[in-house]
Amino acid sequence: MYDFETPRLTFQFVSPRRIIMGENSIASLGQIVKSYKVGKALLVTDKVLRGLGALAPAVDSLELAGIDYDIYDDVEPNPTIANVESGIAMAKKDHFDIVIGIGGGSPLDVAKGISLMATNPGRVNDYLGMFLPVPEKPLPLILVPTTAGTGSELSFGAVFSDHEAHKKTQIYNYEVIPLVAFIDPIMMMGCPAKLTAASGFDALTHAVESYVTKNGNPYSEALAAQAIRLISKGLLPATKDGKNMKARTQMALGSTFAGMAMSASGLGINHAIAYPLTTHHNVPHGTANAVFMPYTMTYNAEEVPEKYANIAELMGLDVSGLSPKRASLKAIEEIIRFLKELDIPLNIKEFGINEDELFGFAEIIIRDYVPLCMFNPRCMSPFDAYGLYLNALNEDHIWTTKLSD
Repeated sequence: MYDFETPRLTFQFVSPRRIIMGENSIASLGQIVKSYKVGKALLVTDKVLRGLGALAPAVDSLELAGIDYDIYDDVEPNPTIANVESGIAMAKKDHFDIVIGIGGGSPLDVAKGISLMATNPGRVNDYLGMFLPVPEKPLPLILVPTTAGTGSELSFGAVFSDHEAHKKTQIYNYEVIPLVAFIDPIMMMGCPAKLTAASGFDALTHAVESYVTKNGNPYSEALAAQAIRLISKGLLPATKDGKNMKARTQMALGSTFAGMAMSASGLGINHAIAYPLTTHHNVPHGTANAVFMPYTMTYNAEEVPEKYANIAELMGLDVSGLSPKRASLKAIEEIIRFLKELDIPLNIKEFGINEDELFGFAEIIIRDYVPLCMFNPRCMSPFDAYGLYLNALNEDHIWTTKLSD
């Protein structure tokens, strides 16, 4: 539980102005858009989703409400700034009045960038960083996730890949928080099993890192705790049976809580060490997060075993009579079980990573992703980062022996 005796009980919380949650809630999209008295909407998605017909419920609602729209689908996984700039050019040329992002984290982040830049001077690069001034209000923004994972629909961040520099770049700004987020499990029913597993682990990582961060607060901890409960129940059944509405709803709600939690508290080293796998080897973000979870949990549990003991209980595990360290080990073992059942690798060799890359990865973390490490419960040195990579390369769980005492 959060220590209310701590001298630093000061925090702020931001989220979309309106969250519309529920089965088939997307049917009201057209009327919501109409209420903003706009002329033309730009739908931002990717070619795969468009080809699968995943936009149909949203498009049907817009057409029923008489909303004129066009579609921008030139969004790739781990989108680049070039993807955003192309969409901005379309938005400015055709004078859209509102942006609607539909998809996983990639289309949603691109939609944020387009909304911001359609009304503002300069280029996307001018706004990369933490809360830089934004001269003009962005276009109204509505986000509709089709995966339960990234939390982008709830956050003030947008993440883009810089392929030349092999790193992630971010816009952190309250101006990219959407006016409305639709959380509809119907929109997630077509998500393939592999993507359901990866995005679900992304959400679980958000929840766990938010729960243990030194920057947490009562609000973020409560949200993260509920997210861990829901995702632990829903992840396996939603992956194994995509039509399981109960599991899809658990995942949708769990991902929502996790996204709100991370927005209020920040994340930790798991995301930091996962990023080089995406930028250098194009490993999907959720999968990269998943493979490192046993290693970072073991590393952090040495510092805050009570937190991870709580996580074990939140996951529905019986830890009665166990010390905090042994209870922490139960949570780690459960994560490993999830990984095995979902056929996610337990080591990074599976992604073609070699030992000679690991020092470079460790240096990248310390150079580029310091904000993600600042509030981790345990301070991570470059040597520690290298050790985590080496353990993940060799599938070495030797550190878990320290939790068996």
